Amino acid sequence: MIIKTKDCKSLILFSLCVCLSLCFIPSSIFAEGTGTSSSSIEETPYQTDASSSNNEKNTSDVNAGVKKGLSTEAVWFGFDDEVTIATRHETQISKAPSIVTVITDEEIKNLGYRTFVEILRTVPGFEILKTGALGDTIPAVRGFASDNKVRVMLNGHLVNNPLRGGAFVNFDDFPVEGIKRIEIIRGPGSAMYGENAFLGVINIITKDAKDIDGVKVSSGYGSFDTYDENIIFGETHGDVGISGMVHYRQTNGFDGIVMSRVIAKP
Repeated sequence: MIIKTKDCKSLILFSLCVCLSLCFIPSSIFAEGTGTSSSSIEETPYQTDASSSNNEKNTSDVNAGVKKGLSTEAVWFGFDDEVTIATRHETQISKAPSIVTVITDEEIKNLGYRTFVEILRTVPGFEILKTGALGDTIPAVRGFASDNKVRVMLNGHLVNNPLRGGAFVNFDDFPVEGIKRIEIIRGPGSAMYGENAFLGVINIITKDAKDIDGVKVSSGYGSFDTYDENIIFGETHGDVGISGMVHYRQTNGFDGIVMSRVIAKP
């Protein structure tokens, strides 16, 4: 088939006219038979804004739920509690530059602790050992057993023995009735406290006169003729507070005889 040049020009012009006419067809023509009208097309931007606002609302709800969960977890693990052992001034545990554990008097009461070393047995990284000779208490922290490398303080005052360096000989059975809270650094604290703080630092905070407000007596009896008596008292007179504690413990210990049997080989 032979097409002349004039015919080609006419064909090109005809095609351009068809394209232009298609571009200017109203949107209602395309909507016929599809169930979509021009009014629904105009409402599309509104629907997009609504969906975006819903997405933003869902995102904000998720963020609020995450924050609430984190705050609940912080309260559960005590991250909102303030400690003084890490920086020597009140700092939140979550911001303290040390691994700190805080044990309150309420926890001591609810969990049934009786002595200071019993509390330390529940602290992560701490283990309590006994020597075979005299039965002295030795703490093992992070795998190292030494009583002169753990600094023990009573209301911020050092109680480690200046000769031997340890403090657990005199404070292993420290009564829990007079303890308000215990702050523990589970790691080195020599940069802050110097000697006897290579493995950890423990600060025992006792109850003051306002916390006691009277006289409290507790008594206990156990196996091997064990007696435990505690008296704590506190009274406030104006700006002066007087408090103290008396502790008595006696035990006979295990005095039985372990019978050994020699089994003869056949």
